[in-house]
Amino acid sequence: MKKPKQKGSRWREALRYNLRPNGFQTIITISTTVIVFLTILFFTGSIYFRSGEMMRTEILQTNQQLINQVAENLEMYLEEMHNTSLLIEEQLSTQQRSEKKHEVFHVTHKLHPSVETVADFSATGRMRTASVDLTPKYNNYSERIWFTRAMMAKGEPTFSPPHVQNLFQEKRDWVITYSRQIEWFQGENYHSAVLLVDMNFKTFRRICNRVDLGESGYIFVVSPEGNFIYHPQKKVLYSEVESEDLNLAVGREDGGFTIERDGMDYAVNICSVDFANWKVVSVASTEEVRATVQDMWIFLGTMILFAISFAFFIAIQVARFITSPIRKLQFLMHQVENGALAIRAPERGAYEIRELSKSFNTMVEKICSLMDEVIEEKDLLRKSEIRALQAQINPHFLYNTLDSIVWLAETGKKEDVVTMVTSLASLLRLTISKGDAFLTVEEELRHAESYLVIQKIRYGDKFDFSIEADEDALRCRTVRIILQPLLENAIYHGIEPMEEKGMIRICVRKQGERLLMQVIDNGVGMDEATQRSILETNPEKSSGIGVKNVDERIRLCCGEEYGLRFYSRPGEGTTIEIWLPSQK
Repeated sequence: MKKPKQKGSRWREALRYNLRPNGFQTIITISTTVIVFLTILFFTGSIYFRSGEMMRTEILQTNQQLINQVAENLEMYLEEMHNTSLLIEEQLSTQQRSEKKHEVFHVTHKLHPSVETVADFSATGRMRTASVDLTPKYNNYSERIWFTRAMMAKGEPTFSPPHVQNLFQEKRDWVITYSRQIEWFQGENYHSAVLLVDMNFKTFRRICNRVDLGESGYIFVVSPEGNFIYHPQKKVLYSEVESEDLNLAVGREDGGFTIERDGMDYAVNICSVDFANWKVVSVASTEEVRATVQDMWIFLGTMILFAISFAFFIAIQVARFITSPIRKLQFLMHQVENGALAIRAPERGAYEIRELSKSFNTMVEKICSLMDEVIEEKDLLRKSEIRALQAQINPHFLYNTLDSIVWLAETGKKEDVVTMVTSLASLLRLTISKGDAFLTVEEELRHAESYLVIQKIRYGDKFDFSIEADEDALRCRTVRIILQPLLENAIYHGIEPMEEKGMIRICVRKQGERLLMQVIDNGVGMDEATQRSILETNPEKSSGIGVKNVDERIRLCCGEEYGLRFYSRPGEGTTIEIWLPSQK
């Protein structure tokens, strides 16, 4: 007893049959896969060489925007302190009594919580008035750096690096000192003093800490002299455990660039604080970006492998779809060689396949014509004509429908895509199904409804339609696919030229021993000459070929007393009657 083949063996045989060496399907599959692979390789290679540079550029641009904001905030804060000093200077020039000056300083201190101390000093360095009621630590402050800078600047504002201020016995604050020489006249007397505003360093730290440059990124601020105004690791730098390259900022223009430090790449951005001539510098490691790029390439590599595998599978299916009609034709040829002369190849599919099938059928028919009697020859010819006419009623709007489905999918109209694909599947199932040239009226109406649903979506509700049929008429049989060409003619030549919305009605009823099917539209109508041209032997328009074929098929299948009747006038719509025998 012969053992049945195992499932794996059947799969191997099927694969070996479909992918024969030098076979058409093998060539298409391999060629398609190679083309897809090379295309993916080209684009991914281009992305690989560009992604790193693009991400570095993106980091520099993003970081530049961040530090520009920091510099703008510092600029606004320093200008606010400067404007405050101008108000104080104005008050000092008008107040004679020291208690009034103290009140001005005290109010200024209260209005600005980030200000630790406001004080003024005589030209000799003696403290005159302060915003706090504490005992000065020294009698003379003329040797202090903030004092000497203010005197040398001649009225221009100066800023000291962060330091511990020790103006008073009981007060030691970590501040940045704003100092400026001020001058005024009272009567004919000239006065000169140094105004001091101590700004709490926490305010600067809060402004600089508002940005996020990743785990290893940071911002620091330097003065024109190369002193740190702010650094997140300032204590570490002063202890000389680590160092910062001040050449990154001093003497450089604003902008971004990359550097290498300790074998690692860093993105550096610089922005100036014009009011104080400070430089805001951001330093961010690109290693985080490199890790992100590596993760991306791992994911992308996985997707590429999946895409190639999927492309190979799709290539096999496409090649099978293309070569399947050829293999069927080859199989039929072998059967004809073995004497099965009644076999006919279905004339559908691509143009070349239809031509091959037609040639094959012609060859078989010529062979049969030499072997059969004249009556058999005429019978075969009659059947051949019916099949040829049936084949001409293919849904030639298929390509436009597929384009519409693609457009709907791209615009996100999922419900319309589902409706259109479902209707198209139903229409094609009834169009290309094998078997008898007849079907029931119910199936024909279902085919017509699928066609109208597709066209309604394509034309954007250009028309409405209705289908009315008697219950007894639904069980009658009719020639396959006779409504679609008439509906196509009604849409293209009746409804489409109209500006207003159209209406198409399908009515089916029995009249004695006959079956009447009507296609009624309220379109632009047509004159008698156009009606006659539709049923001429060689009409000019493609839709006329479909209408003519419907009429000829009905006459071939049912007799000369049946067929199409037209009733139309320009501007009054069109009614097409289809007369068939009432058979169940």
